Amino acid sequence: MRPDAAGTSDGNLRSDEMGTDGRQLAVFAVLWASASLFHIWNQLSYTPTLSDSIIAAVGAVMALAVIAKPSSLSRWIMFLTWDAAYGLVELPRVANHRFLTIFVDIAILASFVVLVIRHRRLWVPAGELFQSFTPCVRLMFAVSYGLAAIAKFNWGFLDVQVSCAAVEYRTINEQWLTSLPGDVWVQYLSIGGTLFCESAVALSLMVPRLRHFGVMLGSVFHFLLSATPIVTVPDFSAMLFALFYLFSTPGFTSRLCTFAAKQRGFRFPLSYAMTVAWIGVLLAATALLLIHTPDNHAEPYSHWLKFFTFFFYGLNWCFFLLCCGRAGQKEAVEPLVRNAFTPVRNPLHIALVSLTVLSVLSPYLGLKTSTAFTMFSNLRTENNESNHLFMPQLYLVDFQNDLVQIIDSSHEHLRTYTDKGLLIPWFELVNFTSRHPEISLCYVRGSREYTVPCVGDDPQLSRFHPWLLRKTLLFRPVFADGSCECQW
Repeated sequence: MRPDAAGTSDGNLRSDEMGTDGRQLAVFAVLWASASLFHIWNQLSYTPTLSDSIIAAVGAVMALAVIAKPSSLSRWIMFLTWDAAYGLVELPRVANHRFLTIFVDIAILASFVVLVIRHRRLWVPAGELFQSFTPCVRLMFAVSYGLAAIAKFNWGFLDVQVSCAAVEYRTINEQWLTSLPGDVWVQYLSIGGTLFCESAVALSLMVPRLRHFGVMLGSVFHFLLSATPIVTVPDFSAMLFALFYLFSTPGFTSRLCTFAAKQRGFRFPLSYAMTVAWIGVLLAATALLLIHTPDNHAEPYSHWLKFFTFFFYGLNWCFFLLCCGRAGQKEAVEPLVRNAFTPVRNPLHIALVSLTVLSVLSPYLGLKTSTAFTMFSNLRTENNESNHLFMPQLYLVDFQNDLVQIIDSSHEHLRTYTDKGLLIPWFELVNFTSRHPEISLCYVRGSREYTVPCVGDDPQLSRFHPWLLRKTLLFRPVFADGSCECQW
C-alpha cells in the first residue's frame, strides 16, 4: 500500500516516509510498549503461576515486536488488544495507573474501529489515528493527574510523621543515600516540593506556552522518584513518559527523529537498539527468576537489574527532552498544540472520559478508594470523615462507611488485619469470604459482634457481589485509630 498524505502505516513505512502525525504515533507506540514491558517485569517479581508467566511472555513478545517496528499498525493494534484484555482480566486488583492504561488502550482501539468503518478498509492513516485518539487520552490523563495532585492536599500528607513524601524520603535516606540530610526541615521540603511539582505539572499541561515546561518537569520529577532502588514503580513512571509525550509539539518529534536518525542510522528513536537491549534484559531477568531459591538471593539481583534498566531508560528520555524539546517552545502556540483539548466527539471516548472522572472522584463520592489515582496521597475519606483540606465529601453509597473489625479468623489473611489494627470495608470482607466459604470468622460490625463457625452457612458472607461491582470497586483497609499512614 502506498502512504497517503496523512502518513499511512502499513507495516513497511520508514519514518521519513510518514507524516508528522504518523511519526508521533510511532514514537508513542515505542514509549507505550516499553511501559508495558516494565509492568510485565514487575508482575514477574511476585512469584507468578505458569499460566501468568505464559501470558506475560506473550505480551512481552508483542511489546518487543512493536518497539522493533513501530510503523507497523498491525503489531500496534494486536498489542493494544492483548494489553486491554489482560488488564480487564486482572481487574479489580490492579495498580492505580493500570486502571488508566486500560482506558487508554480501549480509547485507541475505539478510534481504530471508527476509522476502519469510515475508510472501509483495514489499514487506516496513522496520522488520522493519532489525531483521533489523542484528545480523549490527553483529557483522561490531565483529569487523572490533576486530581491526583489535588488528593495530596490533605492533613495526612502535610503531617511530616506519616506523609508519604516524608516517609519515602526517610526510607531512601536510611536505606540507600545515607549522606542526605535527615533533618525535619528537609522532610517538610520534600512534602512542599512534591505538592509544588505535581501541581505545577498539572497546571502547565493546560497552558499552551507552558506545556513544554510541564512535560519536562513532570518527566524529570517522576524519573527522580523512581530512580532509586527503594521506590520501585518504574512501570508507573514509564507510563507517564508516554502520556507526557502526547503533550509535546510536532517539532519535538521531528527533532527527535532527526536526532535518532543520525545515531547509527536508526530510523525511529532507538527502536532497534531498545529491542536488543530489552531482549537481553528480559532474558537475564527470566534466568534470575528461574534459578531463584530462598538460599541463593537471586531476587535482589533481579531487583537491581530492573532498577538500572529503568535508570538508563528514564535518563535517555530526559536527555531527549533536553536536546530536542527546545524546538517545542516556539511552536507552543500552533493550532495543533493550542487545541490539545479539542472536543471529544466519539461516543465511546465520551464514555471513557466520564468513567475516568468518576473513577478519580470515587473517594469523595463514597465509592472505591483504590485504583482511583490517589496512591501515596494519605487521603482518607472513610467512616463519614475526610482529611482533605477543601474537597467536599458526598456519599452516594455507604461502601466506605460500613467498616468491620476482624476479631479472629481461621484464615491467615484476615488475621493480618487484626495484627495491624486495620478495619476492612464490609464490601471487601464479603469479596473475600464468598471465595473462601470454609473459613471461620469472628468480627464486629457496627456495635455488634458476630461469630460465624463457617462463613458458607452465612447468607450475607457467602453471597457474591454483582459481577460489575466486583470488577470495578476496590477498597483500602483503614487504620482503626484514625491515622492516615502512607498506603499504596
